[in-house]
Amino acid sequence: MCSPEGEAFPENAGCILVVEPERRLVWTDALGPQFRPTVQSFMTAEITMEPAPDGSNYRALVRHKSVEDRVKHEEMGFAEGWGICLSQLDELAQSL
Repeated sequence: MCSPEGEAFPENAGCILVVEPERRLVWTDALGPQFRPTVQSFMTAEITMEPAPDGSNYRALVRHKSVEDRVKHEEMGFAEGWGICLSQLDELAQSL
C-alpha cells in the first residue's frame, strides 16, 4: 500500500483471495506473500460492484477478527480513508 505522496507501507502486506473482474474483490491481511500467515492480522475486506439502472451499486464490507480490532481500525481512520477512495473512484468514473 502507498500513500498519494508515494510513501510505502510494507507492513500492510496482504493477500488477494478472490478476483471477479468488474464484480468482486476480496483480500485479507491474514496472509502475506506466498500465502504465508501473518502475525498481526485483523481483517478481511470485500468490495462488490453490480450494474444498476443509474450507474453501479458499490458495497464495501470489512470483517474483523474481534470488536477490539474493528475499533482499532476505526481509530486508524479507515472509514474516512475508504470514503475518500470511493469519492476518487466516482470522480474517475464520471470522467470516462
